[in-house]
Order: sequence, then structure tokens, then C-alpha cells
Amino acid sequence: MGNLGEAVLWPLAGGMPSNWVTKQETRLISPQQREQVESRIRSRLGIAVETLRGLDQRVWWSISRQIYSDVARHGKPDRIDTFNGNYGLNRGLSGACSLLACIAAITQNWLSAGLLVVLTAIYGYRAYRFGVYYGRELYLQFLTTAETSTKATPKRKEQQEKA
Repeated sequence: MGNLGEAVLWPLAGGMPSNWVTKQETRLISPQQREQVESRIRSRLGIAVETLRGLDQRVWWSISRQIYSDVARHGKPDRIDTFNGNYGLNRGLSGACSLLACIAAITQNWLSAGLLVVLTAIYGYRAYRFGVYYGRELYLQFLTTAETSTKATPKRKEQQEKA
């Protein structure tokens, strides 16, 4: 049910938020930030992208996954993963409430069906919001990570004993 809800939600919202940077106009990040993302894709990932505006979604999908991998490699995926987890949770809760609303309607339990429809909408909205947060955070983390990894490497036990 969550997958079905997702298949309905994102086309109505203009596509997945992680793809919004390829639209002509986007409120996900500022125009200056989009230019910085384009520049970083060229310099950091080595992908020759002139502009993100109007880029084919199939091409962009693999580039956005590579952006996430770059952020994870630099030790900064925590906020992104949190938003993605909350998105998945709310998507699932919305789907479950939707299914339960159908069952309640079939059994003519109208009060329960109505309450479950309201919960479906609430969880669906929350899934939408966390999806947007995920998309925004993905690009912000990509822009704020240093060119080289700043993630601390754990010291070996021998090194710790010497210190």
C-alpha cells in the first residue's frame, strides 16, 4: 500500500523531491545553490553536466545516487538517513491506515473508516514533508562536505595505549 501511495503522491507533487533540482524552477534549494551543485558534480564527481535544468530523469537518478554515495563517503549521511527513515515510516503508516479504512468501510464501520482516512491523509502529508526534507538535505550536505574526507579514522588499540 505504501508503494501504491508513493506512486500516486509524487507524480501529483511534481516528481520525487530529489529530482526537483532538474526542473526549470525549484524551491528546494536556491538558484545559487543549484549552480554550486552543478559545479561540484563536475569537479568532485567528474561528471560533465552543463546544467541540471531539464536533465533527463533517468540520467539524473544515477547522478543523485552518486551524490548520496559521496556524502556517505565523507561521513555525513546521518540527517539524510533520518529523513529517509521518517519518510518510509510515514509512507507505511499512511498505506496501513488506508488499507484499514477500506476494511472498515467494507464492514460499514463508518466512524472508524472516517478516522482512518484522516490518519491516512496526516501520515501521507508527513511522508511528503520528510521526502522534501530528504531531497533538500541531500544537496545541502553535498555542498557542505569538504573536498577530502574529514571523517576521523578510529585509532588502533596499540596507538591508544601508547597515547
